[in-house]
Amino acid sequence: MTSQIKLYHKKSNALIAEHVKVADNFFSRALGLMGKKSIEKKSALWVKNCTHIHTFFMRMSIDLIFVDKNLHVERIYANAKPWRHFFTGSWSADSVFELPVGTLKDLTIDVGDELYVGS
Repeated sequence: MTSQIKLYHKKSNALIAEHVKVADNFFSRALGLMGKKSIEKKSALWVKNCTHIHTFFMRMSIDLIFVDKNLHVERIYANAKPWRHFFTGSWSADSVFELPVGTLKDLTIDVGDELYVGS
């Protein structure tokens, strides 16, 4: 996993996450946030090559933003509870951002909006 990436909402230029870790290999994607007690505010896990996730073995709820390869929002789940399975329902979805619960309530992000990453 790598760091030093920030996640923004393109339309509003709002900072969504200041510290984004990338899960882009088998082990980092499989482990994800399992076993973690919390996610730091303004941080996220970007799980690449992922069209669905589960929250089995997680101790917390999280917010989810599924995106396509161009970072257009495909599906949003606010307050995704532990021990559940979440799908995009979209063939074009490519990855997901896992965020601290409550992140999405302070933002206006809609399906179709574009996100971008930078440093």
